[in-house]
Amino acid sequence: MGDHVFICYSRKDEDFVLELAKNLKNQGVPVWLDQWDIPSGANWNRAIEAALNECTSLLLVLSPSSVESDDVQSEWLIALDEEKVVVPVLYRSCKIPFRLKSIQYIDFTLHNLDDKWSLEMVSNALKTVIVRKQVLGETHKFPDEVVHQNQNNRNISSLNSSIKMSAVIDKTTETKYDINKLASRNDKMFMTRLIIILIFTFIFLYFILSGYY
Repeated sequence: MGDHVFICYSRKDEDFVLELAKNLKNQGVPVWLDQWDIPSGANWNRAIEAALNECTSLLLVLSPSSVESDDVQSEWLIALDEEKVVVPVLYRSCKIPFRLKSIQYIDFTLHNLDDKWSLEMVSNALKTVIVRKQVLGETHKFPDEVVHQNQNNRNISSLNSSIKMSAVIDKTTETKYDINKLASRNDKMFMTRLIIILIFTFIFLYFILSGYY
């Protein structure tokens, strides 16, 4: 995606739009204007479509003529559908389209293009969008590195789990061995006691029988 601002307007408002675009460009805003940026011999519709698809935001100049223009409507509807930021500028009082009513516009109906405060509001709004897009772009510049890091984290986690499982198995084996060892020891003690009891029993019986006879 590019970092330019697509200017959406009606040709009937071009005097205002050309002056606005010039002032914004002087302030460092990378505006895209059809009259400036479509080279001779280029396909007009394709050039506009490409610029619209690649822009970071759309500057919409609102006026009675732009509101009635199907081309203008198509452009800002595409921008909204693609979740691009739309910055409306109210050039002349008009009925704001329903889908734009929730977006705060910058009012030029009571100010001219020499009004620095209104111009700075437009410029700052557009620059903020561009900077935000660039920051997000930097964040997602190295997806392979992020995937590699995530894979390393999964490998480490898997290794830790294996170590823990191995420790549990060793402990279980050790406990089982201790139980078997204890059982074996108990068996030996039982047999020893049994033999002793049998010996004493035979001795006792021997004396009894000897005295009897």
